[in-house]
Amino acid sequence: MPEPITVKSKNNATTKTDTKRLSYELYKSGKTIQEVAVERGFSPQTIETHLATYVATGELPATDFVNRQKLDAIIAYMTQHPAALLSEVRIALGNEFTFTELKMAKASLEKASA
Repeated sequence: MPEPITVKSKNNATTKTDTKRLSYELYKSGKTIQEVAVERGFSPQTIETHLATYVATGELPATDFVNRQKLDAIIAYMTQHPAALLSEVRIALGNEFTFTELKMAKASLEKASA
């Protein structure tokens, strides 16, 4: 397991593990989302949220989590409906789109608009 990644609090009094970064490092080491979740004691959805942060920064490609065709369809819909909730996007596009795919596409779109 990688060394814990720590960050100082605003008042420099304490340090804590950068939990998103640790999830990212474990994923980048070749572990699956499920393996990272088990190792860290979190749900897979929490790990997906951690990794979406890195999709939004461009450090991870959204295509690690969603194929290009689905990604393009999701982004097209979200661009036309920027206020839509993920649940609304899923209803509009259909159940063949998972919430993981929607979350990663949204993060990718955030990167593109940054």
